[in-house]
Amino acid sequence: MNRAVRAEYERDYEEFLWQPGGTLLDVGCGTGVRTHALARRGMEVDGIDFSARQLEIARSLAAQEDVPGMAFFQRDLVQDEWCGRHRQYDSVFINALLHHLSYEELDLVFERLRACVKPDGRVYLYEPLLSHGRRPPWWPAFGVLDFVWRAGMFLYMRGGRRLGWFDRPF
Repeated sequence: MNRAVRAEYERDYEEFLWQPGGTLLDVGCGTGVRTHALARRGMEVDGIDFSARQLEIARSLAAQEDVPGMAFFQRDLVQDEWCGRHRQYDSVFINALLHHLSYEELDLVFERLRACVKPDGRVYLYEPLLSHGRRPPWWPAFGVLDFVWRAGMFLYMRGGRRLGWFDRPF
């Protein structure tokens, strides 16, 4: 199920961000794998991240998988300008980064974002958000439903494998 949801999410952002011959900035890129498909389609992709170790892995994976047009740069995403080979980009991708920041840091990050995207450029933000406010009265039922769903999927997957319903790699 997670694989199907992730594939749909990836198709969504790839189609939204893709610009023929365009430039893309992957902010908080980590290992860089989220934007390999866009580089393969011809975009010039720059990844920025604060972690030198993650950037080493990103460079290694891009080389190992022969992904063209990618470059990676170490940046403090709050204090540094967001640039790599370009000062402005046709598309900007931010995946699961903002929830790690304080409100003051978010102000700086959105200033960086405004400065690095070209006029009429595209920005795709994805954030796993949870409400820290008052929860609705039905909230405990959601926990029960979530548990039942996960338990059912576990049994289905285990049973399906034993009964040979799925291909071996799945």
